[in-house]
Amino acid sequence: MSFKKILFLFIFLSFAVTAFPAEKWNVFVAEWRDLSAKKNLTVSTTIKKSILGQLQKEKSFNVLTSSKTKFLISNFKDALDCGRTNKADVIVYGDYYIDREKLIVITEVYDALENRPKMRKYYSGEATVDIFDTIDAIASDMLSKIKEALPEMTQESEVRIKKVRESVYETEKVTFKRMFYSRIGTFSEFGPKNLTSISLSGSPFSTNNFKENAPFSSLSVGLALRLWDFRIDLMGSFLPGIPCFNWKDSSFYARDIVNSLMLVSFSYYLPWFDNAFAVGLGSHWVSSINRLEFQTTLNSQTTNYKSEGGRGFQMSFNLIWNPNPNLELSLYIMPFVMPYSEVSDEKDNNGTISGKSYKEFNYSIPPLYLSGIVFLGEFGLEGGFYIDSYKWHSWETDLNGNQKSYDYRAENTTIGVYLGIVYKVDFLNP
Repeated sequence: MSFKKILFLFIFLSFAVTAFPAEKWNVFVAEWRDLSAKKNLTVSTTIKKSILGQLQKEKSFNVLTSSKTKFLISNFKDALDCGRTNKADVIVYGDYYIDREKLIVITEVYDALENRPKMRKYYSGEATVDIFDTIDAIASDMLSKIKEALPEMTQESEVRIKKVRESVYETEKVTFKRMFYSRIGTFSEFGPKNLTSISLSGSPFSTNNFKENAPFSSLSVGLALRLWDFRIDLMGSFLPGIPCFNWKDSSFYARDIVNSLMLVSFSYYLPWFDNAFAVGLGSHWVSSINRLEFQTTLNSQTTNYKSEGGRGFQMSFNLIWNPNPNLELSLYIMPFVMPYSEVSDEKDNNGTISGKSYKEFNYSIPPLYLSGIVFLGEFGLEGGFYIDSYKWHSWETDLNGNQKSYDYRAENTTIGVYLGIVYKVDFLNP
């Protein structure tokens, strides 16, 4: 081979080496915790700066750190979380304490890719006026031990590390949060009712009152589904004839759904707060206990309340907070409820208009529902509190505007408690 060819090959290989440098270790340097009885955070800062300076001189290390967040690591899980958060291969961290005139430093290196400790070293030195010289000496020895634990990558190790990085971090990029709740429980309502019914068809007029609470409990079911940052919630007694228990006379019966807690909502988890806070809009069933119903027998007359008409579904505003995987808090409120009035024609049996029917409805306390779930593994316990308060008035008039037939008035406060069990399933897991 000629001298020119050898020279050309040498230049080409030199260029290839410089153009395609060897892969580096991504090393994140966290904090050193002060375990001394009398804290001295200056020592922590000095240790970190000293080891940073040593590592940054090495070509085989790509040194990472955070100027905004201090990562104080107390266990391997903290180290792994720190590594995954900062996309690091390994994390360097430790503890120290000063005992009289002795400085004790413990340094650890944790492999975030393979999820295992890689090095642990114990140092001691003088903690006198020469403490900074002691720290520099310790940092120099730390560097040699770290280089032993993290040797320069060979072609084989480089390929392996790249594959591990891809499997760990690229997978995390496409991973999305998902969950499914199934719910079952009971909703018990025991708010006070104050209803008045005036019959105008007889002479003299008859007035009846119903002023007490009428507690009942009904079976409720629900679900919650989250995909990515979107969530849908469904909660309530969705089928007519759901069994209810009347606490007043200790009897079971089939209750109309209009008196049950019913919520439907769509929420979005905000990109801030670690995707733990969601806001959304939904619908809440607004019912209205608005009149008295009488059952007359030969010897007695029974007075009870009746719910009819109602308001249907109205828009609600909801907030959901998941501060950690085992806790959820939510708030549903309807600040948009407006006073409601309705006028319709009354017709006789022949279909002829005989007068007008009037209805008025107004909230003094808009519907509000606050709930919380505490998970113990896959199962959770849920508790909720509901309240609203409104006034209802309905009456009829003839064609001349004179009141006739009846006059119904209701002042109702709904106070309810929900207790239930939640089963959480991550149904997309393999």
